[in-house]
Order: sequence, then structure tokens, then C-alpha cells
Amino acid sequence: MLAGSTGFAIILNYLQSLLFLFCLWFTLIFAKEIYIIYKELPKWQFAICITAAIIYFFLYTFLISITIRWYTIISSIETRRNDKCLNKTIKYQMKLYAEISQTISYNFKKIFYDNFYEKDFNNSPFKLSITNFQKKLNFYVRRFKGILKKERNPIEEHEIIEFDIKTELPYFLNSCGMELNEEEMDFILHISGEKGNLITGKLDHKQLDDIWAGINYFCSKPTHEIVRETFENYFGNEDIGKLGPGSSNFNEKKITDFLLYYRDYFTEENIEFMQEEIQYLGNRFSLDSFIFRILGYSSLNTK
Repeated sequence: MLAGSTGFAIILNYLQSLLFLFCLWFTLIFAKEIYIIYKELPKWQFAICITAAIIYFFLYTFLISITIRWYTIISSIETRRNDKCLNKTIKYQMKLYAEISQTISYNFKKIFYDNFYEKDFNNSPFKLSITNFQKKLNFYVRRFKGILKKERNPIEEHEIIEFDIKTELPYFLNSCGMELNEEEMDFILHISGEKGNLITGKLDHKQLDDIWAGINYFCSKPTHEIVRETFENYFGNEDIGKLGPGSSNFNEKKITDFLLYYRDYFTEENIEFMQEEIQYLGNRFSLDSFIFRILGYSSLNTK
């Protein structure tokens, strides 16, 4: 249509109005001539004529309404849909799913970290064991605090340098090239080791060591391996081997039990998202396919 979608809608409205006027005209003519028909025809023929007219009127009206409705649906959705609006909706949905998937990956990392911390934190992999990393972090701390010395001595064991979490920590991380959003800041505070100081709103340099070590660890370990090891820790090494493709041991109830156990880590939106993704996998699915479903969106390019 030259007039676009608006012109098409106007023409369609005109057509509907004309059809309605035709039905009205037919009804008026029939009402006007009904007496003459009654006089000229026998009663049985008149009864047949009236019945046929009524059937014709309702059938005509029904078929016209059905035709117009389907013509409107086909014309408006299939051939005249707004592709630009549709693409924007798809991109928005992909972006939303990617954000939820990213949040879920952070929550699994928190669970993974806490599992090590509860078992034996002294023997956990979250330790800044590389001397060069330790020296560099100490240099960043002293530079930010303005206490650099010419001899560049490392921070003493008994020396406690604290950061205010709200007023100092974000700026210190920025000075180290780490510009974090609220969710990322929450994650690094979670992996800060002993969290006693967090109550007072302070963070000491020992906790910064733990944060640095945690970041290095999680950057070097693929997220899907972290999620899988989290499930292995929950189900046990003996049961995890039975959770392969087609295994009846791994089903929706297994995931529901897991989410119920770790409900403090996930929001209602996260849980609902994961439960919806389960439905796409069908009744028989594997642990790896479930992990791919909940983490796959975070790798989408939503720009």
C-alpha cells in the first residue's frame, strides 16, 4: 500500500463499514417486502423463504467476519510485520538473558568459593602465592595510600592498611585498572576471605590479597568447570558419574533440590530462569547440556 500500514488500516475499516451497510440495507429491503411476499406466496413457501433468508444472513455475516479477521492477521503479522521492532525485541531479550546468565555464573563462583572455604581455607587455591603478584599488589596499596618509601620495602606482616569499602575501595580498584559495577563489587567482597572487617565497612590489605588471588583463580578457570565441580561437590563423586546423557538419575527434581539447598545464593529470577531452561531439554538430559543452557547466553554478543 502506498499509504503504508496506517493507510491499509483505514481502507480495511472502510471495507468493513461498507459490508456492514450492505447487511443493513439487505435487512431493510427484506423487512419492507416481507408483507408482499407473505400475501403472494403460500404459507409453506413463505416459511421456507424466511428460514432460508435467516440462514443466509447469519452465514453471510459469519463468513465475512472470519475472512476479514484472518486477512487482518495475515496481512498485519506475516507480510506487514515491523521487522525493526521485532529485531529490537529479540536483542533486548538476548541482552536480558545474558545478564541473568552472567549473574548465575557469579553465584556459582560464590558457592564454589564457599565450599573450599568451609572445608579448609588454608589449603584452598585462593592464595596469592606468586611473589611478583604480591609485590605488585603491595606497591599499588602503598601508592594509593601515599606511603611509598624510597627503599620500596614490602608491607610488614604486622602492618595493617585498611580501605573504606564505600569511599576508598572503588577508587583503589580503578587505579589498578579495575572498573567494577555493583554486581562485580559484591562478588569480590564475597571472596575477601575472613569477612569480619566487612561489618565495619573496612577492608585490610590481607583481604585484598585474598581478593586478588580469587580473581586470578577464577580468571584462569573456565566457568563451566566451576559449575560442574559445584554439582560434583553437592551430588558426590559417585553419583556425578551417573549423570550423563539419558541418565534417569539427573532430572528436574535433582536441580530443584540443588537450588533449594543453595536458595540463599540465587534470586527468584535466577531460579525461574534455570527451571525454564530445563523445560527446553526435555525429560532426558545431561549435566553438561544443563550447564550449557544456563551459561550459554552470557557468551552472546548483545551489542
